Amino acid sequence: MANTKNFIAKNGYSTGDGYDMPTVRPSLLLDFANSKTIDPRITFTRGSTATYWDGHTTTKAEENLQLYSSDFSATGWEFSSDRSTFTVNNATAPDGTTTAVKVAATAENGSHRVHTTTGVTVSIDTSKTYTLSFYVNAANCGYIACRVLGGNSDVTAQRTVFDASGSGSVISTATGYSASASITSVGNDWYRCILTATPYASTSTVVINYYDTSNNEIYTGSGEYMYLWGVQIEQRSSVTAYTPTTSQPIVKYQHVLQTAASGEARFDHDPVTSESKGLLIEEARTNLIVCSSPEDTDTFGANGWQDYYGFRAYKNTAIAPDGTQTAATVTAIVGGGTTGASMYVNNPITVSAAPYTFSAYMKIGSVQGFSTPTMTISNTGNASSVYDTKFDLSNGTINTNQNGTAKIEAVGNGWYLCSVTVTLTAGAKYPQVGSYGNAAAGSSFFMWGAQLELGSFRTSIIPTAGSTVTRSTDVFNMPMSGIYSSGPVTMYYEGAEFDVVDYSRMMLLSDGTNNNRMQINPNNTSSLVQAYVVTNGIIEGAADLSYNVIPNQFYKAASAFATGDNAVSAGGLTPATNSPDTLPQVTNLYLGSLHGADADKGGWFKKVALYPQRLSNATLQAMTEE
Repeated sequence: MANTKNFIAKNGYSTGDGYDMPTVRPSLLLDFANSKTIDPRITFTRGSTATYWDGHTTTKAEENLQLYSSDFSATGWEFSSDRSTFTVNNATAPDGTTTAVKVAATAENGSHRVHTTTGVTVSIDTSKTYTLSFYVNAANCGYIACRVLGGNSDVTAQRTVFDASGSGSVISTATGYSASASITSVGNDWYRCILTATPYASTSTVVINYYDTSNNEIYTGSGEYMYLWGVQIEQRSSVTAYTPTTSQPIVKYQHVLQTAASGEARFDHDPVTSESKGLLIEEARTNLIVCSSPEDTDTFGANGWQDYYGFRAYKNTAIAPDGTQTAATVTAIVGGGTTGASMYVNNPITVSAAPYTFSAYMKIGSVQGFSTPTMTISNTGNASSVYDTKFDLSNGTINTNQNGTAKIEAVGNGWYLCSVTVTLTAGAKYPQVGSYGNAAAGSSFFMWGAQLELGSFRTSIIPTAGSTVTRSTDVFNMPMSGIYSSGPVTMYYEGAEFDVVDYSRMMLLSDGTNNNRMQINPNNTSSLVQAYVVTNGIIEGAADLSYNVIPNQFYKAASAFATGDNAVSAGGLTPATNSPDTLPQVTNLYLGSLHGADADKGGWFKKVALYPQRLSNATLQAMTEE
């Protein structure tokens, strides 16, 4: 029968439910998952900032307040009164779908345009800043004008005229209402036109004009036309990736990855469920990728990424997991074909012969979103590798994996943290993100936080922006004065490790040296959890329990120590025992390390406790049941 009781919530006494629980009060109880605090007696250090999830902070991510953003056949758009006709699904849109509308001028004299009807106007806050954007192919017109954030009246101060040809330019910039404008080529004669302004009315009507070839607004139509797609209004001062709408506006929120100051403890949470994981302790790692979010790859520099066979990155176009607008949109400019398409780190990274982990946050992008990007570490920048791993971002699974250990983790709002660990040969390497040849032109995904680190598992993201960055070791050290120094004792641990190899010391009592220590010691090299004792440099009788700790999965373990009588239980198993001759004198408690020298491997610590006696084997077993 599983133990579902929180035994230490009863101050260490029996809960009276029939289980053999401790009958003594713990001399130390650190309930990190619930308290989310560091006891003032603890010395906690880390010489750098570090990232974590706090379980409650959210931010606005995707937003589009404009209804029927690409459905121009809906009642929300008016053409006939604007001396225009329309043909839906007439051209290939920027996302590769045949959903762009053709808007053509009638043979009438006047302004030729399209506007939203009063039935789909957007209610807006006149004290806020809004950004209008839309995609246009000016075809045989060349010049496009727009205005927004007011009624359907002629408001000259907010009108902006764009030259949607060549490299694209703003002909006349809106001057009123703190307005600014820009235009960006997105390939295949398509441009994204952007107008940012404060509103002058509490409702918004979008008006888009197409001029004649001489840049005249008023003319008699004679075959002028344009293609239009992807209208978006968002309450912010800069444009983000396009989010399609139908009959309802879209506003999405996501949890925000936090940054802890140097020396600040991190109490980590599941970014999807908000479950408290407890105190996060990690070893030192360095992100070897100097630009963790790709720059624009058509203007990449020494720190950027190179596109290969048709992928291109557009920087700062989406809301990243840390809440900043620093995620890149990676778009297939041409179809991948049989050879695939990729982007790779522009400058090679020199590695040793050892395991390395490559990771990045990724999310499906456009309507025809690219759902299965690959991650690769290759010997040259434009070659495939035997380390290809293909991730399915539509359902959070690993589609294909070759010769590495891959993992995909949901972090909310469609974002996934994808990683692959491989043992590399020494030399120059190029981390890549790409496709297996199935990236249709216009499809895209979002990317942020690319990281290459020396190690057999991934650690928390270390953002970079031009140079490598190192996150320092988390060190936990608590003096035992007045708590424990020698004699019988029981150690309780509840947590999870990132990786479990030889002697991962998750909970350690020591005098500050290797010579005198007692520890709960996972050891997956031998599939053991141990009650491990060293006295005066001599290894005493370690109790070895056959128990395979699974990385990143929480479990409970308890080790009891007494002269001639050690025992250890984990997962509710019958304890393993041994008979040490003596127990050492100790002075300090360390978590995740060997007397604070390093983090050894690290993980999450939900709860730890010390009992000032050797608890019974039945109690150890009951304490650790899942």
